[in-house]
Amino acid sequence: MGTPSNITEPGNTMQALVLLEPHRFEIQTVPVPRPGPGEVLCQVRATSICGTDPKVINGKTPGWPPDYPFILGHEWTGQVVELGEGVVGWQPGDRVVGEPHKGCGYCRQCLTGNYNMCDNYGRPETGHRHYGFRSQGSYAEYMVAAARTLHRLPESIGYVEGTMVGSAGVALNGLRLAGVEPAATGLVIGPGAIGLCAIQLLKAMGAARVICVGRAGARLNMAREIGADDLIDSQRGDAVQQVLDLTCGRGVDISIESAGADEGPTWAIRMTRLGGKIVLLAHFVPSERTIPIQEMSFKQLTMYGVKADPNTYDQVISFVAAGSLQLKPLVSHVYPLGDFARALDTFVNRREGAMKVAIQN
Repeated sequence: MGTPSNITEPGNTMQALVLLEPHRFEIQTVPVPRPGPGEVLCQVRATSICGTDPKVINGKTPGWPPDYPFILGHEWTGQVVELGEGVVGWQPGDRVVGEPHKGCGYCRQCLTGNYNMCDNYGRPETGHRHYGFRSQGSYAEYMVAAARTLHRLPESIGYVEGTMVGSAGVALNGLRLAGVEPAATGLVIGPGAIGLCAIQLLKAMGAARVICVGRAGARLNMAREIGADDLIDSQRGDAVQQVLDLTCGRGVDISIESAGADEGPTWAIRMTRLGGKIVLLAHFVPSERTIPIQEMSFKQLTMYGVKADPNTYDQVISFVAAGSLQLKPLVSHVYPLGDFARALDTFVNRREGAMKVAIQN
């Protein structure tokens, strides 16, 4: 079978963003990887910058990456180019969006569907992969991914827009774990990419009202545009008291912390009603936080930790197809791979109202 006209036949080398050591990266010419059994070579069409990427680049997350040089990137879309041994159900030209986690497939966690928490995490000899963190990622022209991590990307969703499926998947994972009561009042702390997805998914899953807390600017304005009912500028006045005032002193039914801010978990505890739920979507670096544990206990709150986006991609794609989840407006800037340094600066420093920033090949 010949190569479909809409994909490029890979040569022996490709361009990739290579992390050489903490704080130092460059675009290099590197060998094109080849798929092994159960794997697929894909031409990467787009990758979004995730909030964890700057932390990995700056060496703030021990074990990510396991060594250098390393290719980052895990929120990606592309097309199938070449199949490894034993792969069925895919063919060259297929449009895909890839998950970052691939578990070993046989440990207790994997067998119960929690492959994001694989007992063999970080042991590639067992088949475990964590693309862009422990295994080579997608800031490149091509990447190899396990076939089981791929999902079909419909023609109605563009490649850049599709890189947001994973962000929405993280939010969906947390909301499924906690459950959203019909007509609930929800709260989202932090209108970043995941928080903006959480606002929409809260509504799609039955919440009647959503309050968003964040800093004044493009992201908080976007929260209004995609469905938040009330906005609170965290830099103006007492944010906790403002939420309590909006809920007649009761507090919200479910709080989503997606900012990763020092005060975020404490705010969530104090903004949530007696017997309510708290969902931690953010990646906290450093991980230590002090919270009012007695207050959480006396209010009989339930707190849910959330790791990544397992078993969510097809549902997210269905939400997008149904029109109840908008991803395209959340991508504010798009750059080519060669301009990664500029893209990273735009994302980290929120230049020109930056929200989600993508790299397009």
